[in-house]
Amino acid sequence: MSVDRRTLPIPDPPPGIRFPDLTESQLAPGVRLVTVERNELPLVSLLWLWHAGTSADTDAAPGLAALTADLLDEGTASLTMTELHEALAGIGGQLDTDIGHDATVLSMLALSAHRERAIELFMDMAERPRLDASDMARVQGLRLNRLRQLRHSASALADLLFMRRLYGGHPYGRAGIGTEASLQRFTVDEVRGFHGRLATTPATLVIVGDISHGEAVRLVRRHLSDEPRVAHADPSIPSSTEGSRLLFVPREGAAQSELRLGRVALPRRTPEYHAAVVTNMLLGGAFVSRINMKLREEKGVTYGARSSFQFLRQAGPFSVQASIQSDATAESLHDVLVELDALGSSRPVTDEELSSARDALTRGYARGFETVEQVSRAAAQLALYELPADTFDRFSERVSAVTADDVTALAQRWLTGDAMQGVIVGEPATSLKGLGAVGLGTPEHRLADDVLAGI
Repeated sequence: MSVDRRTLPIPDPPPGIRFPDLTESQLAPGVRLVTVERNELPLVSLLWLWHAGTSADTDAAPGLAALTADLLDEGTASLTMTELHEALAGIGGQLDTDIGHDATVLSMLALSAHRERAIELFMDMAERPRLDASDMARVQGLRLNRLRQLRHSASALADLLFMRRLYGGHPYGRAGIGTEASLQRFTVDEVRGFHGRLATTPATLVIVGDISHGEAVRLVRRHLSDEPRVAHADPSIPSSTEGSRLLFVPREGAAQSELRLGRVALPRRTPEYHAAVVTNMLLGGAFVSRINMKLREEKGVTYGARSSFQFLRQAGPFSVQASIQSDATAESLHDVLVELDALGSSRPVTDEELSSARDALTRGYARGFETVEQVSRAAAQLALYELPADTFDRFSERVSAVTADDVTALAQRWLTGDAMQGVIVGEPATSLKGLGAVGLGTPEHRLADDVLAGI
């Protein structure tokens, strides 16, 4: 059989996935258990999802949620930190804690031969953490040092100010790490009080691996508290932000400017989700995307520029991020605004761009569900965002169905330059030149110390 090597082979359609069936039980009011039995490997993945994250901080106590999450693995009511981690090592346990705007997550991977002891330790960390004053002082010191280091990180300052600019007084605009003043002020009683709030917050427990649903129910119930748990309403997202559309933080001697540009956009449950991820992929989500090709390949002013939609329970931000050569700051900001407007008007998506974006999203999609930890986190997403059970099964199909008209409509609705807010952190002598003429108004100045202090 002869082969014409001048013609590229036609690829098969992108593979779909079959997400495993979830078995669920309501263990108590506000506490749900979700399991997936997988016996291929002698492992069990445990994930505790509290439906409250940094957004549960109050204006008077920023950073308390993250500090509390940091202390969950510092021991239990019956074990010191050293004893806890020795016990984890004995069962092959790997532990992780994570906190975002909408959720706090405690997760563990352990050998299934020790699943009974793993669940006992895990539940004690979630329900009965040690929260000792000496442990807190050490963790508090580490977090304070991390916060002080941010003063020297232009990218961190840009991220903090960007979210505050978009969300104002909404909890999404508050720095999860807190402020120096708040971290110094916290007491162990406040941390214990916040954990008490978590204990009355709805929670989802996900267990995936070599364990049956019935056994998981029995073992979890043995260690579950009987605290009633009540959901709290999310505060409304601000519809507009007053003041300058361009904020500038001076950083003397900086060789590059940190650029952030964006707006409040879409929640995870939006029907525009698939159109948004495709649009972002071709705009700034891949190396060959428009914004990166313009700023890196054509202009040579950055090592890389990217865009993203951050999907949250409420409307999350769309953002463009780049580290830009200082003397090209204004020109680059103008170029990004031009690219955003062009996608919905003068330069709509091409067939080649659309096909490339859809392929990039779908052809490797199945790799995100290979391990028990990946399945656990996917199941937690379904719970956190209240998504349909077939969300992952239909992802490739829905992405492949996104059309050029869908991309144009989304760009016109969400990505026009006149709706964008900007933040620049850079060298004032060079980065400020021409910024007032890019279309976002006269730059308003902020100081790094004020950004970190939440002012």
